[in-house]
Amino acid sequence: VPLGHFEASAYHSIASVVDFDSDILVRALGSLLSFLQSTLFRLEEGNTVTVNSVLQSNSSLFMRLTSSTLNALHIFTTEHHPLLAKGQGHSKEGFSLFSLLDRTKSKMGRKCLREWMLKPLFDLSTIKLRQDGVEMFLSSEFEGPTGALLQGLEKVGAIDRVLTHLAKCQAVGMDFIVLIQSLRSALDICHTLQMEFLPKITNIMQKHKDNN
Repeated sequence: VPLGHFEASAYHSIASVVDFDSDILVRALGSLLSFLQSTLFRLEEGNTVTVNSVLQSNSSLFMRLTSSTLNALHIFTTEHHPLLAKGQGHSKEGFSLFSLLDRTKSKMGRKCLREWMLKPLFDLSTIKLRQDGVEMFLSSEFEGPTGALLQGLEKVGAIDRVLTHLAKCQAVGMDFIVLIQSLRSALDICHTLQMEFLPKITNIMQKHKDNN
């Protein structure tokens, strides 16, 4: 395919979902690509961001909370280190609703909880489905398997940091220890989910489908 034809085809394909005449939309897209380069695709050669498809998100499913609302309700509170003004120290989560509810054992679990609280659900059936899932993990019936999951999650290290060290050929011995330990824990977690939780999750999903 001629290069010029490919570039034009790619441009028109993106233009079908992105209004290039909108400065705000273009800037938002640029910010998104910059974020993806520094997070999900930071290990890609040449900082390449691969997009297989573009889907339109239905924002009507979530409640939109402004920063002033979040602050007024103390959903999130940031406490700054005394030396932060001098470029030292780090900010951390202060006393807030999020800090009271946060009992997560993994980095992704903490991110998931934060996402839930940033975007509360509107749909009643979806809310009930989420509540059923949380209730399942808290029930006495699954006290043992849930405890095993929590122990496994506590052993999962900072894999993203380890992979970054490996990609830059800067890995040390501890990185390999963390990687091996995390992979073993991941296998244990998958086994527990498959043997103990999968049948129950299937029943919850079927119940949700029947109600709809």
